[in-house]
Amino acid sequence: MIGMILADFYAMKKQLTMLGAMGALYLCIGIVSGSEHAMIAFFVLFSVMSVISSFTYNEQCRFDLFANTLPIGRHSIVLGKYMMAVISLGIADILGGICLGISHIMRHGNVSEDIDVLVFVSMIGLFFTSIALPVIFKLGSERAKFVLMAIYVLPFLAAFALTKYGIIDLDQFINVKMGQILLFLVCGDIILMGISVAVSLGIYKRKEF
Repeated sequence: MIGMILADFYAMKKQLTMLGAMGALYLCIGIVSGSEHAMIAFFVLFSVMSVISSFTYNEQCRFDLFANTLPIGRHSIVLGKYMMAVISLGIADILGGICLGISHIMRHGNVSEDIDVLVFVSMIGLFFTSIALPVIFKLGSERAKFVLMAIYVLPFLAAFALTKYGIIDLDQFINVKMGQILLFLVCGDIILMGISVAVSLGIYKRKEF
C-alpha cells in the first residue's frame, strides 16, 4: 500500500510542484491580506483535487492494469487512494495552521475561532472526498466529473436557498451551533469514511481490466 501511495505522488510530481508553488503564494497572500480563512479553503480544495487528479493520471497510463499484475491485493490499491487523501488533507491542515499561526502573531486573532474554521473546512473536504472516491472507482475520472460537479454544487445551492428565503439564518446558526456542528462532522466523517472504503472495495474487487 505504501508503494501505491508513493507511485501516485511520484506520477504527479510536476502537478504537485505547481500546487506547492501556488500554495506558497496563497499562503503569503493570506498572511498579508488577513484572509487566512479563505486560504485554508484553498489548501483543502487543492488537496482534494490532487487526489481526484491521481485517478486521471492512472487512467492515462493504464496503471491499474499494471498494478493488478503485481503481487498485491486490490484492497491495497483502494486503501492507498484513501491514505493519499488523508495525507493530502493533513498537509493542507499544516499549511493552514502555519497561515493561522503567523496571522495570529501579527494580528492577535481569535485562536478558538481559527481552530474551529480549520477543523470545519477539513471535515468538509474529507466529507466530499469520501463521497467522490467510490464514484470515481465506479465511473472513472472522466465520467465522474459531471456527477461530482452536481454533488459539490447541490449543498451550496441548498444553503443559499435556505438563507435567501429566510428559512434559516445560516451565519447565526453556525456561530451558535459551531461546537455541535464540528462534533457531528467529525463523527459523521468517520462513519462515512468507513462506508466509503467498504463501497470502494466492493466496486474495485468486481472491476475487470
